[in-house]
Amino acid sequence: MNWQPIETAPKDGTEVFLYFPGGGRKIWSGYWKHSQHYSNGKLEYDRAYWVTGMMSVGKDLEPTHWMTAPEPPPHAQERIDKLPRF
Repeated sequence: MNWQPIETAPKDGTEVFLYFPGGGRKIWSGYWKHSQHYSNGKLEYDRAYWVTGMMSVGKDLEPTHWMTAPEPPPHAQERIDKLPRF
């Protein structure tokens, strides 16, 4: 599990760790989203961007690297398995 250039990151909605060189907090989990909006059959916008826990990720603050998230510890998975299923 090593940091990879952002250009190689998955763009299929897979959640990964993202590294942001600017700002305060440097590492966030996030995923790539491609969004289109149509109004009256006309394309209003077509956007692709990183979704993270930050309020917004704009052109001023783009991730430069990514890595896959590790598997949770065994005891954490046991607790997850005990949660009720809906």
